[in-house]
Amino acid sequence: MNTLGERLAYARKARGVTQKDLAKRAGVVQSAIANTEGRQAQTSLYTVQIAYALKINPLWLATGQGEMDLPHLTEDETHLLHDYRDNPEINKDAIRTIARSGRSTKNPENSTNLLTEQKIA
Repeated sequence: MNTLGERLAYARKARGVTQKDLAKRAGVVQSAIANTEGRQAQTSLYTVQIAYALKINPLWLATGQGEMDLPHLTEDETHLLHDYRDNPEINKDAIRTIARSGRSTKNPENSTNLLTEQKIA
């Protein structure tokens, strides 16, 4: 599959979704899906929206790199992600720092201190 259109058609059919249903899920008109699938397009304004509607990797859809499927998240990971996205009150920079440093798994006491210092706890 060399083009965005080929990858889109493949992914849509693999998910068992019609162009009309995909368009509705992605918030675009059906002709946007049909036009993207039917031409040798390498780009689309809606690539990310379409990828998320199909629950596939946007990088794969856009370029063919990587795997089509997104990695599976556990229920806890899903809840954490939703909490992170939906809560404007938390200090997201502190959370990123903890995640990047690996402190939460290497030394839980340091993570707690960092959370307190950053006024997240």
